[in-house]
Amino acid sequence: MHVSYTNASMYTGKGSLQRMKDELHLNIKRANVFWKAKKDMMDGLTKLKDHMVMHLKYNIEESIRMSLHTPNSSFLPDVTEDYNKIRELMVCSSTIPVATIWYPHTEFQCQTVEGQTNVQEPRIITSQHIRRPTYRLQFPEAGLFQCGLTGLVFEMAGKGDVCVKMSQWDTSVLGSMTPAGPLFSISCPAVLQLHLPHCMCDDEEVLSVAHFTGGTMEIVKPLKTTASHVVVNIPNPSLVGLIRCGLSTLPVQSRVLLFLCPQGNTNQNGMLNVFLLPKNVPTFEVIDQQKGSTFIQTSSECTLSPGRKYGLCCELVDYNLHLKSRTFHGDFSPNFLPTFQVNLECISDAKNMNLTLLDRETNDQKVWECVVQTG
Repeated sequence: MHVSYTNASMYTGKGSLQRMKDELHLNIKRANVFWKAKKDMMDGLTKLKDHMVMHLKYNIEESIRMSLHTPNSSFLPDVTEDYNKIRELMVCSSTIPVATIWYPHTEFQCQTVEGQTNVQEPRIITSQHIRRPTYRLQFPEAGLFQCGLTGLVFEMAGKGDVCVKMSQWDTSVLGSMTPAGPLFSISCPAVLQLHLPHCMCDDEEVLSVAHFTGGTMEIVKPLKTTASHVVVNIPNPSLVGLIRCGLSTLPVQSRVLLFLCPQGNTNQNGMLNVFLLPKNVPTFEVIDQQKGSTFIQTSSECTLSPGRKYGLCCELVDYNLHLKSRTFHGDFSPNFLPTFQVNLECISDAKNMNLTLLDRETNDQKVWECVVQTG
């Protein structure tokens, strides 16, 4: 404005007042254009910043969501701390509300592991004299190693071989406690710490570890519970498994496993076996018991509640087949029986079926669904 007054003061004589007004109006107009351009630029930068924050927020929340639904996800990097640091920097100037991200299991600490965790596929030992498979892992050095089939994680003091086999729970010695996972027979003197996979969805569940040595049971309190594992210090473990107090009806992470059984000695499919099992039951154990059947790999994960009744609906081209409702027990016995059996011999043109698992106690709410090709 000082420049405007200086320029306007140069005008004298007739019409000087009008020329002064015109000069002032011109400079004011230019100033308005400048401020408008500045405002538009700032608005554009704010929108771009908000878009970047929203995109970042979505990507990290999606990463956390995927890690929570990924088996053994406790060993993925925890990005929440980095996200919340960015949030502190952006929240003051961003118009997008950026909430602090926490894992939904408030008591489940996200496990961060120093160094690399090696996932190893075990060598499977089977014979006619051994009813259940034995998983053998060879670890070359000290560190954290994970079994790719059982989900177990071992912290090793040094080089060593680990042999793992599922065993039968003796519930008579548990008293008021009940199994919350498979019972594993583990043989290795070099194990310092053990991470047992669990299937809990709710942080209200308090899990402990049963350790059997010399015919006696010791209840060991975990060091911490992550979104997928229970961490416990048990040097040189023998028989170990997760337990909880009493019977629980809280929902658990589960799987629906499908197997096509042949019809007699023919190549035609005669039966579809459907298993409802807790997520921390090793899938290979069921595959091993279903020898001669074809395991159908499909989207298997769902959430089921022990003690609740579920029904299976088979949708075909011409009609729907509803099977009798069954109760989900969340059994951890190493001898697995199918929850549902669909007789394919009685179904004409059963090459494609839409299977739906229904919760009978919530007005047949769908809890799982997939399309199965049986032909």
